[in-house]
Amino acid sequence: MSGFFLSPLVKVNERDLSVSVPAVSTTNTGVVGAYRWGPCFQRTLVTQDSELLSMFYQPDDDTYEHWYSAWNFLQYASSLYMVRAVDDTVAKNGGLEIVDASDDSAPVEAADYIGNDEDVDNYTPVYSDANAKWQIFAKYPGLRGDSIKVAIANATDFATEDIKTGVAFVDEFDYAPEAGEVAIAVLDGDEDDEIIEKWTVSLTQGARNLDNINYYCEDYINTSSSYILLFDKVSNTDIPASQIATALSGGANGYPAVGDITTGYDLFENKEEIDVSMLIDGANNDAVTGAYIIDNLTEDRKDCIAVLNVPKTTVVGVSSVSTAVSNMVTYATTTLNKSSSWGSLYGNWKYQYDSYADKYRWIPLSGDVAGITAQTHYTRDPWFAPAFYNRGIVKNVSKLAVNPKQTYRDTLYQANINPVISSPGDGVVVLGQKTLLAAPSSFNRLDVRWLFLVIEKAIALAAKYFMGEKNTPYTRRQFKGLVDPYLRDVQGREGITDFLVDVSDSVNTPEVISRNEFRGQIYIQPTMTAEFIILDFINVKQGVSFDEVIKKS
Repeated sequence: MSGFFLSPLVKVNERDLSVSVPAVSTTNTGVVGAYRWGPCFQRTLVTQDSELLSMFYQPDDDTYEHWYSAWNFLQYASSLYMVRAVDDTVAKNGGLEIVDASDDSAPVEAADYIGNDEDVDNYTPVYSDANAKWQIFAKYPGLRGDSIKVAIANATDFATEDIKTGVAFVDEFDYAPEAGEVAIAVLDGDEDDEIIEKWTVSLTQGARNLDNINYYCEDYINTSSSYILLFDKVSNTDIPASQIATALSGGANGYPAVGDITTGYDLFENKEEIDVSMLIDGANNDAVTGAYIIDNLTEDRKDCIAVLNVPKTTVVGVSSVSTAVSNMVTYATTTLNKSSSWGSLYGNWKYQYDSYADKYRWIPLSGDVAGITAQTHYTRDPWFAPAFYNRGIVKNVSKLAVNPKQTYRDTLYQANINPVISSPGDGVVVLGQKTLLAAPSSFNRLDVRWLFLVIEKAIALAAKYFMGEKNTPYTRRQFKGLVDPYLRDVQGREGITDFLVDVSDSVNTPEVISRNEFRGQIYIQPTMTAEFIILDFINVKQGVSFDEVIKKS
């Protein structure tokens, strides 16, 4: 392009023709559940099962279905956004109110609800004692917090104060606190009072230590501790009283109702804020939650798929396989009753060993299926079916609730329920890849749904850089030149059979252009998956040529 020049010159122009359609993630997954620990109504990325344990603690009789759904996903993949839902009118962080050193009163309970980082920033403590100096809470709501203990030693008492019986502060800290500093130790009552954190902090706002770190007690602990929160009554300028390890108290789990669960899923509503490609119901296998995920999230976002499981009562403990199949079909077609290519439903539960309770538990399969899907995307491509004998093997299964034979599997598949079976020699296999779409469309298969999800998402990301450009043949050629190579690559990786990108004048008519619109029509022929293998074995008598038989047949 030339400009208007006033005198001779050499001008160098640079054009970037390296812009391409970007790769997009299809493995980020979201789940909402009930857990014994961890931030509430806040998305937390967990990438391995050790992080799951440290952040959300161990499962119990009320949370194992939720916990193991997340754990099972992490056996296949490594990008899970977890949201802990609670009934915030019941859930409480156990705590203690610490008086100042002039008062010999014992700490008293100071339980309250502080669910996440935003709640910490907005929290205003209400003190019960006129001589209160600090309130210390468990970092998160739940009874787990009541097993946490706190020991305190001010500068005056440091040399004589014990953290716990037989364990002195002077033996555990490298140096004694100076005037205006306090030593704090946190212990885990569930682990024989093991010391799990310890600090020396300042009582002065904005104070910095030798490493130039703000170590004012409230600021430092609330950003550094994995176990406690501390609020300083600044108006009380005295120092806190020293004390041997004392347990926090008043914690309450506040396990969520369905409305709390759906509130948690709302954190995945905005696709411009959080990138997820799957939302799993985990242990929330009720029609209200399933319908909510599809209607309010996946159908609205149009860039992620709901992975749902049939309810436990449909398959576990039923009298026969035929009854279980009938229950599942009724649930899918009547109770849930959703026709959507943005959701999928799986028909079984697995019996799995719970090492924390030392017994076997029934666990839904949606976590496994989402993990298998993410693993398929890693090892092949998103448009390969996340099912069958090459890619659909389920881990950590003692037995299934039901093992439907072919006629029952036919019934389930017709109702858009993906069967999961136990196959001798192969293990437990996901034997279906249908979406919940009732219409006779290729979008009733997950491989096609994933194909279009990926290419639509990727091309849309590239297309946004054409906003603000002039709608000219040159711009349209640029767009086509960007999309054609991308789709050829997808074609070469067995995603599509053929394609056509049309941005011609017949699409971008003068009327379209005058409305400040740019239009492209992208035609796709998806490569279909072989689900039904039909083998004809023909007995040919001696002396007859195979060529002759083939011609006649």
